[in-house]
Amino acid sequence: MNCHTAAYLLALRHPGIDDLGPEGTADLDRHLAGCPGCAAESRARLAADAALARAMKAVPVPPGLKAKLHRDLAARRAVASRRRFSLRLAAAASVLLAVGLGFGVAAVRRPPLDLDAWVSAAEQDPDAATRAWLAENDLPDALPEPFDLNLLVSRGTERVQGRDVPVMVFCDGRGPQLGTAKVYYCRDDQFVTAGAAADAQASYFKAVTYRDDRRRLSIVVVHTGTDLKPFLRKPNRTIAA
Repeated sequence: MNCHTAAYLLALRHPGIDDLGPEGTADLDRHLAGCPGCAAESRARLAADAALARAMKAVPVPPGLKAKLHRDLAARRAVASRRRFSLRLAAAASVLLAVGLGFGVAAVRRPPLDLDAWVSAAEQDPDAATRAWLAENDLPDALPEPFDLNLLVSRGTERVQGRDVPVMVFCDGRGPQLGTAKVYYCRDDQFVTAGAAADAQASYFKAVTYRDDRRRLSIVVVHTGTDLKPFLRKPNRTIAA
C-alpha cells in the first residue's frame, strides 16, 4: 500500500465507524506502523474527529436531524463500498493484464523450431564459422597454430578459475578417443598473466602459451600427447566444405 491509498482509506475511517472492513483495516494499520507521515496524519484525523464529536454533543439536536444524519451516513457507506469494489476490480484487471503480457512476451521471445536452419548451420563451412566466432568474441582472427578445423569438436566458453573463458576443442586426428586439444583465450582483465609460466606439463596433459599483446590476452593450448601434430592440418589437406 502506498501513501496515496492510505490517505484515501483514512478519509473513510472514523471512530465507531468501520467503512474499510477487516482486510482494509489490517492493510491500513500495517502501512501506518511503517510510515511516520501517514501515522501522524491518522492521529491528526482522530484528534479532529474527537474534537468534532465533543462539539456536536454540546449542541442540542434539532428534531429530524438524527434521521437525516443516518440517511447521509448510509449514502456515504454505499459510495465507499462501490469505490472499494472498483479498486479491487482494477487491481484484478491489472494482474490479469500483466499475466497476459508476460505470456505474450514469452511467446514473442521463443522462435518457432526451424530444422532447415539447424541443418544449414551443421553444414556451414568450419573455416567461416570459426572466423565468425572469433570475430564475435573479439579474438585474433588466426589460430596460434595451423589447427585442422575438420577436427574441431566445439566452440564456446568454459569455467576456469572462476572465469568464463572462450575455448575451442579439437579431437585427435587419429581418433577422438585418443586425445583432445583445447585452445583457451585468457584476457588480461580476467587473469594476471605477468610472470606465468609459458609451458606446463603433467603426466598426460601439456600446456603451451602464446601471447597477443595487441589484444591483451594469452592463448593457452592444453593438449594430450607430446606435441600438437595430431591436431594440425596435414600437408596438402584442405578444410572440408
